[in-house]
Parts: sequence; structure tokens; C-alpha cells
Amino acid sequence: MRRALALLCLFSPTLFAALPIDQQTLIGWQQKEKPPLLLDVRTAEEFAAGHIPGARNLSSAELNERMGELKGFEQKPVVIYCRSGRRASEVITRLEKAGFNQLYHLSGDWQGWVKGKRPIKMAD
Repeated sequence: MRRALALLCLFSPTLFAALPIDQQTLIGWQQKEKPPLLLDVRTAEEFAAGHIPGARNLSSAELNERMGELKGFEQKPVVIYCRSGRRASEVITRLEKAGFNQLYHLSGDWQGWVKGKRPIKMAD
């Protein structure tokens, strides 16, 4: 029984919180023909001060009002990050309840991205 449960856990990521994704893997995914949706759930002000290239800003506070913007991504990879992880975790929980099943949480979030000296885009 324990073995069956372990196998189920390995092959059913939707039963649990989003899977972590490291920075290098995300960079590789972004270079694909169909990259994942990269969702920055920080405030518009935080986003304008700098964000990961290719990210779409949808603050955690606005998620309910703007959920329609995510239509069509329920069965596609969505990578989520915030400043340190708290807001991203909250959004992940809400999206899981809404039926999204390919959610990933960026390891280290924004702080880790900056610390890793990864590319940053400033608002235009």
C-alpha cells in the first residue's frame, strides 16, 4: 500500500501543491516555441521596478477580478513567482481550486532570481 501511494505521488502532481522549478529550467522553457505562462503576482509597482523577461503581471490582490485573463491556461504550464514565496503560494492554492493542473512555483522567487544575477526587464 505504501509503495502504491508513493507511485501515485510521483505521477499525480495535481494532488499536491505546485511543483518547484529552478531558474535554469525556467530559462530553458522560455526558449521553447510555446513557453509556459510566467505569472508575476507582485504588485504593479513591484513589477514596474523590475521583473523576469516574459512575465505577465497579475497581482495576487487582483486575481479574482482578472481570472478571465487566464482562460485557456488551465491545462498548460503556468510558472508563478512573487517576491519571496508567500503570495505565490496563495495564488497557487487558488488556481488549483479553479482547476489549473500544471502549476509550477519558481524556486527562490524574485529574490532568488535577482541574487542569481539573472536577466531583469524594467517597465517601459
